[in-house]
Amino acid sequence: MVDLPNSRVRRGGETAKYWYQTNLTVDLSTAAGEVRINFTMSSKGIGNTKVQVGINPKDFPELIKAMCIVNKQMALEAMSIELTRQLASPPVLYEAFERKGELRIYDKAFKRYRSKRRGGSDEDEMIRNAISDLVYPISNID
Repeated sequence: MVDLPNSRVRRGGETAKYWYQTNLTVDLSTAAGEVRINFTMSSKGIGNTKVQVGINPKDFPELIKAMCIVNKQMALEAMSIELTRQLASPPVLYEAFERKGELRIYDKAFKRYRSKRRGGSDEDEMIRNAISDLVYPISNID
């Protein structure tokens, strides 16, 4: 489990005018093929109620879309960092790329970037080098 210290739990009811924030922790976990958001909130009576939200991978596109609506820059940075970290696992990726016949990742990535680019040649060179640094070790595994 990973704590989400910047997330919050609010509770409200059908007849309540406002959402009331609780001071409880939110954590993230993965199990049974889904992402789980877990938290505890005070119950109507005495004690606490544990709540778990399971997010199926089929819903990831909507989750990513919502993240981009809230803060596109932070969402893209977070996804880029994690994708780069995942690319550091070449054997797994190599097998996936080999199955799809996509060992020329660099060329595909740069062509896609170039078709959508807005910058000049300096930016092209920087992007080309970044793509090469990320992809070259993966596409040239023996």
